[in-house]
Amino acid sequence: MSFTAALSLQILFQLSPSGSPPTPSFRFWSLMGRLHLIRIIGLWILGI
Repeated sequence: MSFTAALSLQILFQLSPSGSPPTPSFRFWSLMGRLHLIRIIGLWILGI
């Protein structure tokens, strides 16, 4: 779980240019990452 979250954050930070303000594309990928994590958490909870 936490490994997937860390990997997603690392990918998001790599997509975002360092030192520049968040671009619309970064916000899009950030939102997609959050939705992906929510889906993983939901499946994990339902799996129990």
